[in-house]
Amino acid sequence: MDNPQGSGDMIDNFKTTPQYAYILGVYLGDGWVGNYYGDNRVGLKCIDSDFVLAVYKTFTELQTKNKPCIYFDIAKNNKKHIGRKPMFQVSVADKELNSTLKIDTECKSKIPEYVFQWDLTNKKKFIEGLMDSEGSISERKTSRKDRKIMHLSQMYCMSFCNTAPWFEDFISICRSVGLIIGKTGSKIEKSGSVCKYFYIRIKSWVNSGLHFNIKRKQDRVEKYMSHLTTPQRLHVLYA
Repeated sequence: MDNPQGSGDMIDNFKTTPQYAYILGVYLGDGWVGNYYGDNRVGLKCIDSDFVLAVYKTFTELQTKNKPCIYFDIAKNNKKHIGRKPMFQVSVADKELNSTLKIDTECKSKIPEYVFQWDLTNKKKFIEGLMDSEGSISERKTSRKDRKIMHLSQMYCMSFCNTAPWFEDFISICRSVGLIIGKTGSKIEKSGSVCKYFYIRIKSWVNSGLHFNIKRKQDRVEKYMSHLTTPQRLHVLYA
């Protein structure tokens, strides 16, 4: 963050921007902070190049102290990643942003109090950042034969799953912008940790003006809306 000496209020000012709200959401999900080669950096590594580009664009709009860097297909020459999908990474060296994210979230253990006081625009950007990171939207097709009629069901489910202690707080923030929360529960991960999850009514996501910056996720939202007949399921009959 471009924060000249004597302008301490600038840090509090950028906390009210939609760009910071989005980066905060990304950080609480797949984002990271660290000290590399003497630089206090903030970044993201993932398989979605469009997600990395969205974060790069947001860093630029946030006017970070240094220009962000993008690395494409960073796993290409890594033997550990042979056969896996390409990985992409974006990071920026910014001491103020690095320390703000770590301190305000107590190293990802809580959602800062000021998030609950944000306006709808910032809350939505925060939600989009977290859902780009940890949210998912799946498409399933099932069939059931009834005499001579085959009933085909096509289901789209949007969900969020995380092991963080701020899980219930995130549900509260989602509801505050108009999202309709469905089933909640928990499951045991392969690591043995308990992952809590909840489902979001996709129509409420669209009606709230939210969207994914990851094309493969947003395409499923749009496909769902184009075939919508009931809030969560499409039924097709074949003789």
